[in-house]
Amino acid sequence: MPPAEPSLPVVQPSSPGGLPRNLWSALFHRWTWRMAWRDSRSQRMRLAVFSMAIVSGIAALVSIHSLKSSMEDGIQGQAKALLGSDLMVSSRQAFKPEEEKSLTAGAIRVSHEAAFSSMLSFPANGSARLVQVRGLDGGYPFYGTVRTTPADAWARFRQEPGILVEPALLEQFSAKIGDKLKLGAKELPILGVVNKAPPRSNRFSGFAPEVYTGIDQVEGMGRLGGSSLSMRALHLELPATVDSKKRKESLRQDHPESSWRLETPDDRQETVGEALDRFQQFLGIIGLASLVLGAIGVAGAIHAHIARRVPVVAVLRCLGCPGDLAFGIYLAQAVALGLLGALLGAALGIGLQMGVLAVFSGSFPITVEIAPQWAVVARTTSAGFLVCCGFALLPLLRIRNISPAATLREGATVSGRRAAGWRAWPVYLLLVGALVLLARLNDPEGIRPYVLVAGLAAAFAVLFAVAK
Repeated sequence: MPPAEPSLPVVQPSSPGGLPRNLWSALFHRWTWRMAWRDSRSQRMRLAVFSMAIVSGIAALVSIHSLKSSMEDGIQGQAKALLGSDLMVSSRQAFKPEEEKSLTAGAIRVSHEAAFSSMLSFPANGSARLVQVRGLDGGYPFYGTVRTTPADAWARFRQEPGILVEPALLEQFSAKIGDKLKLGAKELPILGVVNKAPPRSNRFSGFAPEVYTGIDQVEGMGRLGGSSLSMRALHLELPATVDSKKRKESLRQDHPESSWRLETPDDRQETVGEALDRFQQFLGIIGLASLVLGAIGVAGAIHAHIARRVPVVAVLRCLGCPGDLAFGIYLAQAVALGLLGALLGAALGIGLQMGVLAVFSGSFPITVEIAPQWAVVARTTSAGFLVCCGFALLPLLRIRNISPAATLREGATVSGRRAAGWRAWPVYLLLVGALVLLARLNDPEGIRPYVLVAGLAAAFAVLFAVAK
């Protein structure tokens, strides 16, 4: 018995004007979308599952770019909270009285800091941990807030002997507030826990947890010599009429031989911005690779779907449906597939961004608004959608060349010329343009986006050659 014919959607014009005459009009014609919906009846769940392939890539890109945008918005409005002062002057040596007088002239408030690395011992269990000790006085930080448990601990540690620690230290060594710790030759009680710390002033402090105590407690420990990893700093609060940049340049001119490190809020903002850029670019490359792999998966799903629907397309051609209209039906399915994946990815990316901000906002030295970055979401989702559609177009091109004779002979699938002939080049250009757009969103400066896209193109060329 001959094989059963596949179920066919009914080819009927949906308007008095009849069938659309070309591909462009077909994409905006109700008949095309009705046919696409009817044709997908037995494949909807399978196609919907394959649309999930691009969700992770778009979600990663949306969340990464949105997080960076949210952080940049917060940094621009609260740059001083990143440094905690208007000007920080740091040195490996103690400041001479005349130098300190010159540096602090005209300042409203001054806070001294002495920092060094040391072993912190926990006598109760005989353990020890390398920490970064920060001895402070004055009202630093002048900008931003420090949160501690109990709430008055930040004020107490400068007035009485004691130490403040990070929560991780208490958890690691099963210590509690009130226990005594040994720092150098001194035993100091734990006065509290720092839940939101002040800005870090020492570039080495990121390698160890920080503990805080009064500067008078660290002066006699003998750990502040120039040969150790120690640091002295002056934190200055300047009048509103004084420009911190100009004050920095003036001090440089007055003390040209000094090895001091002078830092303003703008300097700290630039440093943090560069770190954010590098972090976002690294994760963005991973997200872009995930999106490309997902789009390849969608293209494979479309290819398999078209292979199953060749008899249906051939019958449509026999009924007088032009190749452009048949192409439009399955292009509509691919567009719906990509749109579903893009929207789900965008929603997941927004959720990830807001979740990360909600969980870690208390750890940031600045206040970051927990809200979607709609412009970033729109740009990233649109570019990801274009990439998905570009990859899906390649297997769709063969529909134009399916012959009506395919209803009779399986070998007569394609009429004459190859499906991926000259018509494929505009698709390749669309793919390259969409990938460049995504890469430029990830890294808007330099030639790295183009190098990345060129690398992807070379990889695809090698795979194509091997497949042949």
